[in-house]
Amino acid sequence: MGRRRELDDVGDGITGHFILDGGWNPAWQFAHVARALRAGDGSSFTVNLLDGAVTPASVHLAPLAAELKSDLRRHLAARSIPIGWITEASFEVSVGEWTPGRDALVRAKVAICDDLGREHTSTRRGGLYVPRDRMIDRIRRWFRR
Repeated sequence: MGRRRELDDVGDGITGHFILDGGWNPAWQFAHVARALRAGDGSSFTVNLLDGAVTPASVHLAPLAAELKSDLRRHLAARSIPIGWITEASFEVSVGEWTPGRDALVRAKVAICDDLGREHTSTRRGGLYVPRDRMIDRIRRWFRR
Protein backbone atom coordinates (compact mmCIF):
# COMPACT_ATOMS: atom_id res chain seq x y z
CA MET A 1 0.00 0.00 0.00
CA GLY A 2 1.33 3.39 -0.97
CA ARG A 3 1.60 6.43 1.24
CA ARG A 4 0.15 9.87 0.67
CA ARG A 5 3.54 11.54 0.76
CA GLU A 6 4.32 9.67 -2.46
CA LEU A 7 1.84 11.96 -4.19
CA ASP A 8 4.71 14.48 -4.41
CA ASP A 9 6.57 11.91 -6.53
CA VAL A 10 3.48 11.41 -8.68
CA GLY A 11 3.41 15.15 -9.43
CA ASP A 12 7.14 15.13 -10.20
CA GLY A 13 6.65 12.20 -12.54
CA ILE A 14 3.91 13.94 -14.50
CA THR A 15 5.75 17.28 -14.84
CA GLY A 16 8.97 15.45 -15.68
CA HIS A 17 7.21 13.45 -18.37
CA PHE A 18 5.78 16.63 -19.83
CA ILE A 19 8.88 18.86 -19.69
CA LEU A 20 11.79 16.45 -19.96
CA ASP A 21 10.54 13.59 -22.15
CA GLY A 22 9.35 13.45 -25.68
CA GLY A 23 11.38 16.12 -27.48
CA TRP A 24 12.31 13.62 -30.19
CA ASN A 25 8.80 12.31 -30.75
CA PRO A 26 6.65 14.25 -33.25
CA ALA A 27 3.53 13.60 -31.14
CA TRP A 28 5.15 14.91 -27.94
CA GLN A 29 3.19 16.97 -25.50
CA PHE A 30 4.56 20.38 -26.52
CA ALA A 31 3.19 19.92 -30.03
CA HIS A 32 -0.38 19.98 -28.71
CA VAL A 33 0.30 23.16 -26.73
CA ALA A 34 1.99 24.76 -29.76
CA ARG A 35 -1.06 23.99 -31.92
CA ALA A 36 -3.35 25.58 -29.33
CA LEU A 37 -1.10 28.66 -29.21
CA ARG A 38 -1.07 29.08 -32.98
CA ALA A 39 -4.86 28.59 -33.11
CA GLY A 40 -5.30 31.46 -30.63
CA ASP A 41 -6.85 29.34 -27.87
CA GLY A 42 -4.77 31.11 -25.21
CA SER A 43 -1.37 30.79 -23.59
CA SER A 44 -2.35 29.27 -20.25
CA PHE A 45 -4.34 26.07 -19.83
CA THR A 46 -5.53 23.91 -16.94
CA VAL A 47 -6.28 20.21 -17.28
CA ASN A 48 -8.35 18.44 -14.63
CA LEU A 49 -6.46 15.16 -14.22
CA LEU A 50 -9.47 13.32 -12.80
CA ASP A 51 -11.94 13.93 -15.62
CA GLY A 52 -9.72 15.26 -18.45
CA ALA A 53 -11.49 18.62 -18.85
CA VAL A 54 -9.42 21.48 -20.30
CA THR A 55 -9.92 25.14 -19.33
CA PRO A 56 -10.15 27.16 -21.55
CA ALA A 57 -11.54 24.58 -23.93
CA SER A 58 -9.30 23.67 -26.85
CA VAL A 59 -9.71 20.81 -29.30
CA HIS A 60 -5.94 20.82 -29.76
CA LEU A 61 -5.39 19.85 -26.13
CA ALA A 62 -7.88 16.96 -25.95
CA PRO A 63 -5.20 14.32 -26.76
CA LEU A 64 -2.86 15.87 -24.21
CA ALA A 65 -5.58 15.85 -21.54
CA ALA A 66 -6.29 12.16 -22.17
CA GLU A 67 -2.57 11.36 -21.97
CA LEU A 68 -2.13 13.30 -18.72
CA LYS A 69 -5.18 11.63 -17.19
CA SER A 70 -3.78 8.17 -17.99
CA ASP A 71 -0.35 9.29 -16.80
CA LEU A 72 -1.80 10.10 -13.36
CA ARG A 73 -3.48 6.70 -13.13
CA ARG A 74 -0.27 4.95 -14.24
CA HIS A 75 1.80 6.72 -11.58
CA LEU A 76 -0.79 5.94 -8.89
CA ALA A 77 -0.92 2.26 -9.87
CA ALA A 78 2.88 1.99 -9.83
CA ARG A 79 2.89 3.23 -6.22
CA SER A 80 -0.23 1.30 -5.12
CA ILE A 81 -2.07 4.52 -4.27
CA PRO A 82 -5.87 4.30 -4.53
CA ILE A 83 -7.56 6.96 -6.67
CA GLY A 84 -9.97 7.53 -3.76
CA TRP A 85 -7.24 9.33 -1.83
CA ILE A 86 -7.28 12.16 -4.38
CA THR A 87 -9.96 14.81 -4.16
CA GLU A 88 -8.53 17.18 -6.78
CA ALA A 89 -5.74 16.95 -9.33
CA SER A 90 -4.85 19.58 -11.91
CA PHE A 91 -2.14 20.24 -14.45
CA GLU A 92 -1.43 23.84 -15.41
CA VAL A 93 0.70 24.82 -18.36
CA SER A 94 1.50 28.43 -19.20
CA VAL A 95 3.62 29.74 -22.02
CA GLY A 96 5.44 33.05 -21.79
CA GLU A 97 5.72 35.50 -24.64
CA TRP A 98 6.06 33.55 -27.87
CA THR A 99 6.69 34.09 -31.55
CA PRO A 100 6.29 31.45 -34.27
CA GLY A 101 9.64 30.00 -35.24
CA ARG A 102 11.24 30.69 -31.85
CA ASP A 103 11.49 29.15 -28.39
CA ALA A 104 9.19 30.21 -25.56
CA LEU A 105 9.41 29.58 -21.82
CA VAL A 106 6.93 26.99 -20.53
CA ARG A 107 5.90 26.43 -16.92
CA ALA A 108 4.13 23.21 -15.95
CA LYS A 109 2.59 22.66 -12.53
CA VAL A 110 0.78 19.68 -11.06
CA ALA A 111 -1.31 20.16 -7.93
CA ILE A 112 -2.80 17.11 -6.20
CA CYS A 113 -5.04 17.45 -3.12
CA ASP A 114 -5.48 14.35 -1.01
CA ASP A 115 -8.42 13.34 1.17
CA LEU A 116 -6.65 14.69 4.28
CA GLY A 117 -6.61 18.20 2.80
CA ARG A 118 -2.89 18.32 1.96
CA GLU A 119 -1.74 19.72 -1.36
CA HIS A 120 1.15 18.10 -3.21
CA THR A 121 2.69 20.19 -5.99
CA SER A 122 5.43 19.95 -8.57
CA THR A 123 6.57 22.73 -10.90
CA ARG A 124 9.03 22.57 -13.78
CA ARG A 125 10.12 24.95 -16.50
CA GLY A 126 11.31 24.21 -19.98
CA GLY A 127 11.48 25.51 -23.52
CA LEU A 128 8.84 25.15 -26.20
CA TYR A 129 9.54 25.63 -29.88
CA VAL A 130 6.51 27.11 -31.60
CA PRO A 131 6.82 26.17 -35.28
CA ARG A 132 5.80 28.52 -38.02
CA ASP A 133 2.65 27.86 -39.98
CA ARG A 134 3.87 26.03 -43.07
CA MET A 135 1.07 27.30 -45.26
CA ILE A 136 1.95 30.94 -44.53
CA ASP A 137 5.60 30.22 -45.36
CA ARG A 138 4.55 28.61 -48.66
CA ILE A 139 2.40 31.61 -49.57
CA ARG A 140 5.24 34.03 -48.77
CA ARG A 141 7.66 32.06 -50.96
CA TRP A 142 5.08 31.94 -53.73
CA PHE A 143 4.59 35.73 -53.69
CA ARG A 144 8.35 36.33 -53.68
CA ARG A 145 8.67 34.50 -57.00
